[in-house]
Amino acid sequence: MNRERRIWRLIDGKAGHERQSQGLVRALAELSPVEITDLDVSCGLFRRLWRVIVLSSGRTKITRPHLLVGAGRKTGLPVLLARFLTGAKSVMLMNPGAVYRKFGDFCIVPVHDRIPESTKALTVRGVLNTVVPGDNQDQSQGLILVGGPSRHVDWNDRAIEEQIRSVVERHPEIEWTVTDSRRTPESMNESLRRMASTCANHRFYSHAETGPDWIPEQLLRCAQVWVSPDSVSMIYEALTAGSRVGVFELTWRRDSRLKAGLDDLLSLKMATSWAEYDRLGELRQSAVRLEEARRSARWLLAKLDG
Repeated sequence: MNRERRIWRLIDGKAGHERQSQGLVRALAELSPVEITDLDVSCGLFRRLWRVIVLSSGRTKITRPHLLVGAGRKTGLPVLLARFLTGAKSVMLMNPGAVYRKFGDFCIVPVHDRIPESTKALTVRGVLNTVVPGDNQDQSQGLILVGGPSRHVDWNDRAIEEQIRSVVERHPEIEWTVTDSRRTPESMNESLRRMASTCANHRFYSHAETGPDWIPEQLLRCAQVWVSPDSVSMIYEALTAGSRVGVFELTWRRDSRLKAGLDDLLSLKMATSWAEYDRLGELRQSAVRLEEARRSARWLLAKLDG
Protein backbone atom coordinates (compact mmCIF):
# COMPACT_ATOMS: atom_id res chain seq x y z
CA MET A 1 0.00 0.00 0.00
CA ASN A 2 1.30 3.47 -0.89
CA ARG A 3 2.42 5.56 2.05
CA GLU A 4 0.64 8.83 2.61
CA ARG A 5 2.47 11.88 1.30
CA ARG A 6 2.21 15.12 3.24
CA ILE A 7 1.97 18.08 0.86
CA TRP A 8 2.36 21.76 1.68
CA ARG A 9 0.64 23.88 -0.97
CA LEU A 10 1.96 27.43 -0.78
CA ILE A 11 -0.59 29.93 -2.12
CA ASP A 12 -0.15 33.60 -2.99
CA GLY A 13 -3.76 34.82 -2.97
CA LYS A 14 -4.12 34.86 -6.77
CA ALA A 15 -7.06 32.74 -7.89
CA GLY A 16 -5.43 31.66 -11.16
CA HIS A 17 -2.30 30.43 -9.40
CA GLU A 18 -4.32 28.65 -6.74
CA ARG A 19 -6.40 26.81 -9.37
CA GLN A 20 -3.21 25.54 -10.96
CA SER A 21 -1.73 24.11 -7.76
CA GLN A 22 -5.14 22.81 -6.68
CA GLY A 23 -5.47 20.99 -9.99
CA LEU A 24 -2.14 19.26 -9.42
CA VAL A 25 -2.78 18.22 -5.81
CA ARG A 26 -6.26 16.94 -6.70
CA ALA A 27 -4.74 14.79 -9.44
CA LEU A 28 -2.07 13.55 -7.02
CA ALA A 29 -4.81 12.62 -4.54
CA GLU A 30 -6.49 10.48 -7.23
CA LEU A 31 -3.31 8.44 -7.64
CA SER A 32 -1.80 8.27 -4.15
CA PRO A 33 -2.82 8.90 -0.50
CA VAL A 34 -2.04 12.51 0.42
CA GLU A 35 -2.48 14.92 3.31
CA ILE A 36 -2.69 18.49 2.07
CA THR A 37 -1.93 21.63 4.07
CA ASP A 38 -2.46 25.07 2.49
CA LEU A 39 -0.04 27.79 3.60
CA ASP A 40 -0.91 31.39 2.73
CA VAL A 41 2.22 33.32 1.72
CA SER A 42 0.45 36.31 0.16
CA CYS A 43 1.91 38.76 2.74
CA GLY A 44 5.17 40.74 2.49
CA LEU A 45 8.45 38.96 1.73
CA PHE A 46 9.83 39.06 5.31
CA ARG A 47 6.58 37.73 6.80
CA ARG A 48 6.39 35.04 4.12
CA LEU A 49 9.88 33.79 4.91
CA TRP A 50 9.45 34.07 8.70
CA ARG A 51 6.24 32.05 8.53
CA VAL A 52 8.02 29.32 6.61
CA ILE A 53 10.81 29.25 9.20
CA VAL A 54 8.32 28.90 12.08
CA LEU A 55 6.27 26.20 10.36
CA SER A 56 9.37 24.27 9.32
CA SER A 57 10.80 24.28 12.84
CA GLY A 58 8.61 21.36 13.94
CA ARG A 59 7.28 23.31 16.92
CA THR A 60 3.77 23.70 15.47
CA LYS A 61 0.88 21.31 14.92
CA ILE A 62 1.63 21.24 11.18
CA THR A 63 3.53 18.08 10.26
CA ARG A 64 6.64 18.40 8.13
CA PRO A 65 6.01 17.76 4.42
CA HIS A 66 7.27 15.29 1.86
CA LEU A 67 6.40 17.63 -1.04
CA LEU A 68 6.16 21.39 -1.50
CA VAL A 69 3.96 22.82 -4.28
CA GLY A 70 4.03 26.45 -5.40
CA ALA A 71 2.61 28.53 -8.26
CA GLY A 72 3.51 32.16 -8.88
CA ARG A 73 6.69 34.14 -8.24
CA LYS A 74 5.71 35.04 -4.65
CA THR A 75 5.88 31.38 -3.67
CA GLY A 76 9.33 30.74 -5.16
CA LEU A 77 11.58 31.83 -2.29
CA PRO A 78 9.29 30.39 0.44
CA VAL A 79 9.29 27.05 -1.39
CA LEU A 80 13.09 27.03 -1.60
CA LEU A 81 13.45 28.01 2.07
CA ALA A 82 11.01 25.32 3.19
CA ARG A 83 12.86 22.81 1.02
CA PHE A 84 16.15 23.68 2.73
CA LEU A 85 14.65 23.55 6.25
CA THR A 86 12.53 20.40 5.90
CA GLY A 87 14.35 18.33 3.29
CA ALA A 88 11.11 17.95 1.29
CA LYS A 89 11.08 17.76 -2.50
CA SER A 90 9.62 20.73 -4.35
CA VAL A 91 7.68 21.43 -7.53
CA MET A 92 6.86 24.82 -9.02
CA LEU A 93 4.22 25.53 -11.65
CA MET A 94 4.62 28.11 -14.43
CA ASN A 95 8.04 29.62 -15.16
CA PRO A 96 9.73 29.45 -11.75
CA GLY A 97 12.70 31.68 -12.54
CA ALA A 98 16.43 30.93 -12.79
CA VAL A 99 17.06 30.76 -9.02
CA TYR A 100 14.48 28.03 -8.48
CA ARG A 101 15.57 26.12 -11.58
CA LYS A 102 19.09 26.01 -10.13
CA PHE A 103 18.24 25.09 -6.53
CA GLY A 104 14.77 23.50 -6.69
CA ASP A 105 13.74 19.99 -7.66
CA PHE A 106 11.00 19.94 -10.31
CA CYS A 107 8.88 22.34 -12.35
CA ILE A 108 5.82 21.96 -14.55
CA VAL A 109 5.58 24.78 -17.09
CA PRO A 110 3.40 25.71 -20.08
CA VAL A 111 4.92 25.07 -23.50
CA HIS A 112 4.61 28.78 -24.28
CA ASP A 113 7.13 29.58 -21.50
CA ARG A 114 9.75 28.00 -23.77
CA ILE A 115 11.61 26.09 -21.09
CA PRO A 116 12.91 22.83 -22.60
CA GLU A 117 11.86 19.54 -21.06
CA SER A 118 14.45 17.79 -18.92
CA THR A 119 14.66 15.32 -16.05
CA LYS A 120 13.51 18.20 -13.81
CA ALA A 121 11.02 19.97 -16.08
CA LEU A 122 7.75 18.85 -17.69
CA THR A 123 6.05 21.02 -20.30
CA VAL A 124 2.24 21.10 -20.58
CA ARG A 125 -0.31 22.74 -22.87
CA GLY A 126 -1.67 25.83 -21.18
CA VAL A 127 -1.83 25.90 -17.40
CA LEU A 128 -3.07 23.22 -15.03
CA ASN A 129 -6.64 23.55 -13.78
CA THR A 130 -9.20 21.88 -11.55
CA VAL A 131 -11.59 20.76 -14.31
CA VAL A 132 -12.30 17.03 -14.38
CA PRO A 133 -12.54 15.60 -17.93
CA GLY A 134 -16.09 14.57 -18.81
CA ASP A 135 -17.77 12.56 -21.55
CA ASN A 136 -21.48 13.30 -21.21
CA GLN A 137 -21.94 16.96 -22.09
CA ASP A 138 -25.38 17.91 -23.34
CA GLN A 139 -25.35 18.78 -27.07
CA SER A 140 -28.28 21.14 -26.53
CA GLN A 141 -26.37 23.26 -24.00
CA GLY A 142 -23.81 25.95 -24.82
CA LEU A 143 -21.62 28.22 -22.71
CA ILE A 144 -20.17 31.62 -23.66
CA LEU A 145 -17.34 33.03 -21.51
CA VAL A 146 -16.69 36.75 -21.91
CA GLY A 147 -13.49 38.33 -20.62
CA GLY A 148 -12.42 41.94 -20.96
CA PRO A 149 -9.58 44.37 -21.64
CA SER A 150 -6.08 43.00 -21.25
CA ARG A 151 -2.58 43.97 -22.28
CA HIS A 152 -2.66 41.32 -25.00
CA VAL A 153 -5.74 42.27 -27.09
CA ASP A 154 -7.64 45.36 -28.17
CA TRP A 155 -11.00 44.85 -26.48
CA ASN A 156 -14.03 45.72 -28.61
CA ASP A 157 -17.52 45.50 -27.05
CA ARG A 158 -19.32 45.75 -30.37
CA ALA A 159 -17.24 43.04 -32.09
CA ILE A 160 -17.83 40.56 -29.24
CA GLU A 161 -21.54 41.42 -29.05
CA GLU A 162 -22.00 40.87 -32.79
CA GLN A 163 -20.20 37.52 -32.68
CA ILE A 164 -22.23 36.34 -29.67
CA ARG A 165 -25.49 37.41 -31.32
CA SER A 166 -24.49 35.57 -34.50
CA VAL A 167 -23.77 32.34 -32.59
CA VAL A 168 -26.98 32.53 -30.55
CA GLU A 169 -29.18 33.27 -33.57
CA ARG A 170 -27.43 30.72 -35.77
CA HIS A 171 -28.12 27.92 -33.29
CA PRO A 172 -31.65 28.38 -31.87
CA GLU A 173 -31.67 24.66 -30.95
CA ILE A 174 -28.98 25.32 -28.30
CA GLU A 175 -29.72 26.95 -24.95
CA TRP A 176 -26.85 29.38 -24.35
CA THR A 177 -25.56 30.38 -20.93
CA VAL A 178 -23.44 33.53 -20.99
CA THR A 179 -21.24 34.82 -18.19
CA ASP A 180 -18.76 37.64 -17.71
CA SER A 181 -15.58 38.06 -15.65
CA ARG A 182 -14.11 40.63 -13.30
CA ARG A 183 -12.49 42.31 -16.31
CA THR A 184 -15.66 42.67 -18.36
CA PRO A 185 -16.63 46.36 -18.89
CA GLU A 186 -20.04 47.41 -17.59
CA SER A 187 -20.94 48.53 -21.12
CA MET A 188 -20.42 44.94 -22.29
CA ASN A 189 -22.53 43.61 -19.42
CA GLU A 190 -25.37 45.94 -20.36
CA SER A 191 -25.24 44.61 -23.92
CA LEU A 192 -25.34 41.02 -22.66
CA ARG A 193 -28.34 41.76 -20.43
CA ARG A 194 -30.20 43.41 -23.32
CA MET A 195 -29.45 40.45 -25.54
CA ALA A 196 -30.74 38.04 -22.89
CA SER A 197 -34.02 39.95 -22.72
CA THR A 198 -34.60 39.62 -26.49
CA CYS A 199 -33.22 36.11 -27.21
CA ALA A 200 -35.26 33.20 -25.89
CA ASN A 201 -32.28 30.80 -25.98
CA HIS A 202 -29.84 33.08 -24.14
CA ARG A 203 -29.38 33.50 -20.37
CA PHE A 204 -26.89 35.84 -18.73
CA TYR A 205 -25.27 35.30 -15.32
CA SER A 206 -22.87 37.80 -13.81
CA HIS A 207 -19.74 36.31 -12.22
CA ALA A 208 -20.80 38.13 -9.03
CA GLU A 209 -23.84 35.83 -8.84
CA THR A 210 -21.93 32.57 -9.14
CA GLY A 211 -19.57 30.58 -6.92
CA PRO A 212 -16.03 29.29 -7.59
CA ASP A 213 -17.26 25.91 -8.84
CA TRP A 214 -19.93 27.30 -11.16
CA ILE A 215 -17.85 27.49 -14.36
CA PRO A 216 -16.31 24.00 -13.96
CA GLU A 217 -19.84 22.65 -13.44
CA GLN A 218 -21.07 24.43 -16.58
CA LEU A 219 -18.14 23.12 -18.61
CA LEU A 220 -19.05 19.55 -17.69
CA ARG A 221 -22.67 20.25 -18.72
CA CYS A 222 -22.20 22.15 -21.99
CA ALA A 223 -20.96 20.51 -25.19
CA GLN A 224 -20.41 23.83 -27.00
CA VAL A 225 -18.20 26.54 -25.49
CA TRP A 226 -17.18 29.93 -26.87
CA VAL A 227 -14.44 32.00 -25.20
CA SER A 228 -13.05 35.47 -25.86
CA PRO A 229 -9.33 35.23 -26.80
CA ASP A 230 -8.12 37.22 -23.77
CA SER A 231 -9.34 34.40 -21.48
CA VAL A 232 -6.73 31.84 -22.53
CA SER A 233 -6.92 29.83 -19.30
CA MET A 234 -10.67 29.31 -19.89
CA ILE A 235 -9.93 27.91 -23.33
CA TYR A 236 -7.72 25.24 -21.79
CA GLU A 237 -10.31 24.50 -19.10
CA ALA A 238 -13.00 23.99 -21.74
CA LEU A 239 -10.71 21.66 -23.71
CA THR A 240 -9.96 19.72 -20.53
CA ALA A 241 -13.70 19.24 -19.96
CA GLY A 242 -13.98 17.73 -23.45
CA SER A 243 -16.19 20.45 -24.92
CA ARG A 244 -16.10 21.71 -28.50
CA VAL A 245 -14.36 25.08 -28.21
CA GLY A 246 -14.66 28.20 -30.32
CA VAL A 247 -12.54 31.35 -29.94
CA PHE A 248 -14.03 34.76 -30.69
CA GLU A 249 -12.00 37.17 -32.81
CA LEU A 250 -10.27 40.28 -31.47
CA THR A 251 -7.13 42.10 -32.61
CA TRP A 252 -3.95 41.08 -30.80
CA ARG A 253 -1.77 44.02 -29.81
CA ARG A 254 1.46 42.14 -30.42
CA ASP A 255 2.85 38.66 -30.71
CA SER A 256 3.17 37.02 -27.33
CA ARG A 257 3.64 33.64 -25.75
CA LEU A 258 -0.13 33.47 -25.08
CA LYS A 259 -0.93 34.19 -28.72
CA ALA A 260 1.62 31.60 -29.84
CA GLY A 261 -0.01 29.01 -27.58
CA LEU A 262 -3.47 29.82 -28.92
CA ASP A 263 -2.26 29.75 -32.53
CA ASP A 264 -0.81 26.32 -31.78
CA LEU A 265 -4.19 25.06 -30.54
CA LEU A 266 -5.91 26.38 -33.65
CA SER A 267 -3.32 24.91 -36.03
CA LEU A 268 -3.69 21.51 -34.32
CA LYS A 269 -7.48 21.72 -34.82
CA MET A 270 -8.07 21.50 -31.05
CA ALA A 271 -10.18 24.67 -31.10
CA THR A 272 -12.08 26.56 -33.81
CA SER A 273 -11.32 30.15 -34.78
CA TRP A 274 -14.12 32.59 -35.54
CA ALA A 275 -13.13 32.74 -39.22
CA GLU A 276 -13.23 28.96 -39.54
CA TYR A 277 -16.56 28.73 -37.71
CA ASP A 278 -17.99 31.42 -39.98
CA ARG A 279 -17.02 29.21 -42.93
CA LEU A 280 -18.03 25.80 -41.49
CA GLY A 281 -21.03 26.81 -39.38
CA GLU A 282 -20.07 24.54 -36.49
CA LEU A 283 -17.38 23.83 -33.91
CA ARG A 284 -15.07 20.88 -34.41
CA GLN A 285 -14.39 18.26 -31.76
CA SER A 286 -10.74 18.21 -30.78
CA ALA A 287 -8.97 14.97 -31.65
CA VAL A 288 -6.61 15.56 -28.71
CA ARG A 289 -7.92 15.25 -25.16
CA LEU A 290 -6.24 17.46 -22.58
CA GLU A 291 -5.63 15.84 -19.20
CA GLU A 292 -2.58 17.82 -18.21
CA ALA A 293 -3.13 17.77 -14.43
CA ARG A 294 -3.37 13.97 -14.43
CA ARG A 295 -0.38 13.63 -16.75
CA SER A 296 1.63 15.98 -14.52
CA ALA A 297 0.68 14.05 -11.39
CA ARG A 298 1.79 10.75 -12.94
CA TRP A 299 5.11 12.31 -14.06
CA LEU A 300 5.75 13.83 -10.63
CA LEU A 301 4.97 10.62 -8.74
CA ALA A 302 7.33 8.70 -11.01
CA LYS A 303 10.07 11.22 -10.20
CA LEU A 304 9.39 11.06 -6.45
CA ASP A 305 9.35 7.26 -6.43
CA GLY A 306 12.26 6.84 -8.82
